[in-house]
Order: sequence, then structure tokens, then C-alpha cells
Amino acid sequence: MQSALLLHPAVIEAVERLMTAAYPMYWTRASGSDPSHRREFFEADRAATGAIAARLRELYGFATGD
Repeated sequence: MQSALLLHPAVIEAVERLMTAAYPMYWTRASGSDPSHRREFFEADRAATGAIAARLRELYGFATGD
């Protein structure tokens, strides 16, 4: 089940975006307070969470509500 979740293209793309957005947050202590870094990170976090949730709904046969 884990590989069916983690190897899904939408999940891979969303997690890669999240990792890319997280990197600037930790450059310096001040980086985590930068509004542009924070916005990108939290948008990427929301997208990754949504992609994982959608894939889990698909794998378990729940309606996506779309």
C-alpha cells in the first residue's frame, strides 16, 4: 500500500515541491520569518497534504468530492 501511495506522480510532485519550499525556511533563523518563504512553504504543505489525501481516498475507494 505504501508504494501505491508514494509512487503516485501527483504525490511525488507535491512532496518534491514541499521539500523545495522547506529548504529556504532553514537557511538562517530569519529565513523562517520571511513572509514569502512562509507562504510558499505553507502552500506547498497544503498541496502535498491534499495530494496524499486524494490518493488515499482513491486507494480506499472513497469519493473524492470533486
